[in-house]
Amino acid sequence: MWNGNDMKLDSLRDAWRHGDDEAPDASSAAALDAARQRAAALAADVRRRDRRETVVALLLIPVFLLFAFRAPTTLATVGALIVVVSCAFIPLRLRAARQAEPDPGLPVAAALREELERVRAQERLLGSVLVWYVGPLGLGLALYMAGGTESVAFRAGSLLVLAVLYAGIAWLNLHTARHNVRPIARALEQSIRELEGGDDA
Repeated sequence: MWNGNDMKLDSLRDAWRHGDDEAPDASSAAALDAARQRAAALAADVRRRDRRETVVALLLIPVFLLFAFRAPTTLATVGALIVVVSCAFIPLRLRAARQAEPDPGLPVAAALREELERVRAQERLLGSVLVWYVGPLGLGLALYMAGGTESVAFRAGSLLVLAVLYAGIAWLNLHTARHNVRPIARALEQSIRELEGGDDA
């Protein structure tokens, strides 16, 4: 993890205040390079995750459209259609949270702030997973299962398994946002405050 406390803050403050495209010394150049590498690594991770989630969502759309047409009850049809709409929305939500690649010519200040915004966007995405991912998909699947013609015991058991599964998915995403992504954002915020703070930092 890149640690802003390891930088020589005096030279970075000068680059920050003047918006220089070139860092004034090797320490500043290393800090800018580290920021750009973090941004590139985050972007690569996000692209891989988004591709995986998008492929799964798009594959599920025709499956649940078929389920909707063949559903034995109205409740099951409604549930299947909710799943279809949810799967169509997932790629859009992922894309909305994905930030554009940073301009390699950015000065130190802009590079740090762009990286911070990319991290914050992913934290917001993971933190709101109940609203855009777990909730809609879970509701659709629950209605589809509840509207089936299997025995009450089988449907109740399936709903229990679904609840446990989606609770686990929600917890994992929220835990990742809180314990993996948020510390990165805080470290970047601290570095920015130190740069802006001048001799008082």
